[in-house]
Amino acid sequence: MTGGSFHAHWKEWTQLQGRDGEAWVEARQAGGLASSRALTTRGIRQASPRHSPDGKWIAYSSSSLSRFPEIRLVRPDGTGDRRLTQRNGGSGLAWTPDGKTLVFDEIEAHRTFYRLFDLRAVDLETAQVRRLTRGLRARDPDVAPEGERIVFVRKMGDHSDLHLVGLDGSGLRALTSSAAGTEWGDPRFSPDGASVVASRLLPGGWLDLVRVDVTSGAVTDLLIDRAKDVEPSFTPDGQAVVFRSDRDGASNLYAFRFADGALVRLSNVVGGAFAPSVSPDGREVAFASYSSKGYDLQVAPLALDAALAASPFVDPYPARSPEVVPEASPSRPYRPFRTLLPRFWSPVILSRDEEWQLGAGTGGSDPLFRHVWGADLRFGTTTGRPSFDFFYQYDRFRPSFFFFVEREQDLLSRGRFDTRAGSVRVTLPLRRDVRSSQSVSLTWRREREHFRPASATFRPATTDRGGLEAAWARSSARQYPYSISPVDGARLRVAVEKEDPALGGDFSLVKFTADARGYLRMGEGLVLAVRGQGGSTAGEPGFRRTFSVGGFPDENLFDLQRTNLAVLRGYPDSAFSGRNFAAFNLEARFPLGFLQRGWRSLPLFVRHLHGAAFTDTASAWNGSLRREDVKTSVGVALGADTYLGHRLPLTGVVGVARGLSDLGETTVYFRLGLAF
Repeated sequence: MTGGSFHAHWKEWTQLQGRDGEAWVEARQAGGLASSRALTTRGIRQASPRHSPDGKWIAYSSSSLSRFPEIRLVRPDGTGDRRLTQRNGGSGLAWTPDGKTLVFDEIEAHRTFYRLFDLRAVDLETAQVRRLTRGLRARDPDVAPEGERIVFVRKMGDHSDLHLVGLDGSGLRALTSSAAGTEWGDPRFSPDGASVVASRLLPGGWLDLVRVDVTSGAVTDLLIDRAKDVEPSFTPDGQAVVFRSDRDGASNLYAFRFADGALVRLSNVVGGAFAPSVSPDGREVAFASYSSKGYDLQVAPLALDAALAASPFVDPYPARSPEVVPEASPSRPYRPFRTLLPRFWSPVILSRDEEWQLGAGTGGSDPLFRHVWGADLRFGTTTGRPSFDFFYQYDRFRPSFFFFVEREQDLLSRGRFDTRAGSVRVTLPLRRDVRSSQSVSLTWRREREHFRPASATFRPATTDRGGLEAAWARSSARQYPYSISPVDGARLRVAVEKEDPALGGDFSLVKFTADARGYLRMGEGLVLAVRGQGGSTAGEPGFRRTFSVGGFPDENLFDLQRTNLAVLRGYPDSAFSGRNFAAFNLEARFPLGFLQRGWRSLPLFVRHLHGAAFTDTASAWNGSLRREDVKTSVGVALGADTYLGHRLPLTGVVGVARGLSDLGETTVYFRLGLAF
């Protein structure tokens, strides 16, 4: 379409930007850059500084690529930097007048499937967090000078408005009533509490500062032009408001004086100045500034009397486009089914025992992800027989439903296995929030396996299996953009499966399993991953091999024989079996580099390189566990985290393991994904 390759256009653009960028920086420096001192140096995103009422602390929001977002406190001289509490994103912060509490916004799960912003309050002495609102879609809080009310922005669908609520979460009322397309941001109480200054975006791109009377809701325009005027902060005497504006081509700090309506410029920086906060004595202003490391906090002197008048704003934007006439069509109920048609296909290539299977897969979902499905169809290169999988998940109600059917043709040296299976799972979330989840599930599975022997040495056989699995699971494990593994939290799953003729099977037994995993941060990037498992069988004494260990997991709980759930590298697959099993794994995972590189425009992006040293211990047994039955191995592995097709994350791992007990061997393996 453009007459050239992406690489050529990119090179041309970067060269042009480089010349223009250098000239722009030189012109900015010639005007004299503002001086400031650094409060933080960690980069990424240190934002939204707010001075405490006594001026002894500055609270700010901290985000990095290797830890959960936090609210932190630092002294104005840069000392005493410490974490107060974690937060689920968001940036708004506000002190109560007594300096004992911070009000903030963060996103949280709401009614199982929604994620909405709400207000919280954290006590500075105890670091305890309490919830103020539920499901209000609330952002950008500020506390009134008397300490009884909070003003905030509430998203209302096709617009937003300013609202007031009590510090205890009661007494919600609207302060403004806006037309469609209007958006509000950054409300701040005046020192006398009689008014609020906020930024308001009107349809057509007008983003300006306005003043709102708290009693009547009357709105008074302060600045009207097409510059971006946002993030106001009152001076202690209430005579002026300091804010951020891009009216000179970069984000700089300005002040608007109420007495004479004068606009003065306070900063001249290259990396921009964002989210200003005026100190209680009015002598300094804290703000966030951008560099190659990201956003960090700075503090600069504030001298309104010595500030120069701002240059007149020259509007560089094209004329406003005509209003689009809304389409006049009747409202209709949500109909997801037409959107569920296949939108893509992908080749599927599998190695199954004695043959390869070749085919294609597809899937789809509706825009609200209430319906999700996927399917693949494959044919064996030797038998020519079809195999397929199909799943469908319905995730609108509580609980959610999952359906799965499959037919697998496996060719072995002794014959061919034809397996047909289906399952239905109902999952009830007991708790679901941004930091953890907890659920119970009930699964029914029906399976028929028919064996067709390749010679008269074996006899044909048909086995029916039918069972119910009840499980409880909890997870608080977390991973971040620069993490090579989950680095915080734990995962726990406990399950019991009942196989019975009444459920369609040929046998009657019960299988119990438990799986616990923990992830401990040992340093910057180093992670200690621990996993413990166990399982036992009751009923059907003739079944002597219900569980197995050896190699990597390759089966699920519903397989009656040789269910392999453990990781035991350095031994043949499923080498040891019994009615009971136990396993323990320990891995030290460490980063080797953060490449963050691709080649030209190929859809393959290498993010991280990492290594691991591990030890595995496991055993499967009948009767009593004996020490000689316990198998141990050690090994090392190298891995890479990549993105394929710009969207699909893949982790590839190559490792070597050595078994230290009977049947132990030195094995080299490759797999997608971490061991656990």
